[in-house]
Amino acid sequence: MSIYSQGRVPFDRALTDETGGQRKILRRDYLRSGVLPVIDQGRTFIAGYTNDRNAAYSGPLPVILFGDHTRIFKYVDFTFALGADGVKVLRPSPLYDPKFIYYYMKTREIPARGYSRHFKFLKQVTFPPIPLSGQHRIVDILDQIDHLRRLQEKADTKANRILPSIFIQMFGDPVANPMNWPVVPLRKLGRPLSGGIFPLIEQGQTEGDVPFIKVSDMNTEGNEWFIHRSNNYVSFETLERLKVRSAPAGTIVFPKIGAAVATNKKRLLIGSTAYDNNVVGIVPWDIAYSAYLFGFFILFDLKTLIRSTALPSIKTSEIMQLNIAKPPRNKIDLFTKHFNILASIRKSISEERNRINRLFNVVIHRTFEESLIDLYSETHMHEAHQNIEQETRQLAYVESIR
Repeated sequence: MSIYSQGRVPFDRALTDETGGQRKILRRDYLRSGVLPVIDQGRTFIAGYTNDRNAAYSGPLPVILFGDHTRIFKYVDFTFALGADGVKVLRPSPLYDPKFIYYYMKTREIPARGYSRHFKFLKQVTFPPIPLSGQHRIVDILDQIDHLRRLQEKADTKANRILPSIFIQMFGDPVANPMNWPVVPLRKLGRPLSGGIFPLIEQGQTEGDVPFIKVSDMNTEGNEWFIHRSNNYVSFETLERLKVRSAPAGTIVFPKIGAAVATNKKRLLIGSTAYDNNVVGIVPWDIAYSAYLFGFFILFDLKTLIRSTALPSIKTSEIMQLNIAKPPRNKIDLFTKHFNILASIRKSISEERNRINRLFNVVIHRTFEESLIDLYSETHMHEAHQNIEQETRQLAYVESIR
């Protein structure tokens, strides 16, 4: 009896768990460069490198990696080393195109159970019995949109490198100060502004007088510079009652306590904003110095100030003692002009990225709707192919970003 006759293909007939017996590289042993990329369950596709060729994954390629804790899927078709504990290596059976399985699993709802294991939920997934020819056509369509997404990622990467490059070109290394600008402590250019302690009931308002942010609101993709909006607000009355001051536009904010400190995130506020006591802000004495100070912090590694305690933290007083060059005002103004132009370009890139991501999510979910699955037979595949292509054609112009 054909496996297709049961209507769905069970997980263990579609995929084989190849994790056992594979060598794994511990996180502390990751290198910045090396002969083999290390892939783990984190958000970054390649987490590091190793020079240990014997650590290479020894099974057939391609494979799909599943983060047992993070629920992140990665499609890998090149030689790699497996990262530390928490990754499952899954090899599709001959019944399926590996890319088809990868795309399909990305549409499945895997329940979130914190940092517990999630593979047991993934194993409950079953797969549609689509012939290989139909799978190939679906993959071709989804690959077209995914290609656009990758082009946007490259544009993001290039944009992220420009600001540090401009800063170095105009002012030199902020620590070495090769141009011999006058040097002042940071407190001469800005003041610290710590957040307040807000009861949980005060943090969930969906509208109000002042936007309210937490460290989690800095977790935007694409290394964004700005916090454009907030999901929560607080009232003027709440701020007055709790004796908390909101930060003005132009304030540079970053985490000051907890694991988030190590992420080295910095954001720039574009409007008056309140935040909790896990966030600290640097308010420029002169708003004209906002872009310059942000450029300084983009280059400065806050992790160097972390104290070795069970709870990572940085002291505001130590931040304010940092020495910083003070170039002539005309140089500051020119840098700000470059910064504003680059910020506008980055905004356009971000909007395009979001548009492509929305298209990809719509198409991939519509592709795998049960009502459409029935169309993917040998006799109806051409018609289904045309239906989905029509949805993707509207964004063909995005190819011009190449």
